[in-house]
Amino acid sequence: MSDDERMRHHKLIFGEFAQPTQAFELVADQVLKPLFTSLMADLRAVMPDTTGDKQMALNAFSILAMVLYFNLARPLIARFLDGYDEGDFKNRLVEHIVEFSLNGIGAGKEEVR
Repeated sequence: MSDDERMRHHKLIFGEFAQPTQAFELVADQVLKPLFTSLMADLRAVMPDTTGDKQMALNAFSILAMVLYFNLARPLIARFLDGYDEGDFKNRLVEHIVEFSLNGIGAGKEEVR
């Protein structure tokens, strides 16, 4: 997304989180719920069978929170990281979220880097 598109997206999403409307219900049911269900299935494939549904949901929400944060905080991150390259950063960020999440929920391998 361009910076303008990203800002419109943030305002829309966070406005709906703060004061949900019928639009929120529509997006939650038709877009976010299928995404969440898919993420839960992916997590279920790597987590121990003993992981309960509530813990699995919290794990999924934690991953989604990281994605939202990194999207929202992009200007801050760019300021703090030397040699920030938008294209390379996106790829590295995906790798980081996956690695960090899997290790954080106890499903990943030992960090290689």
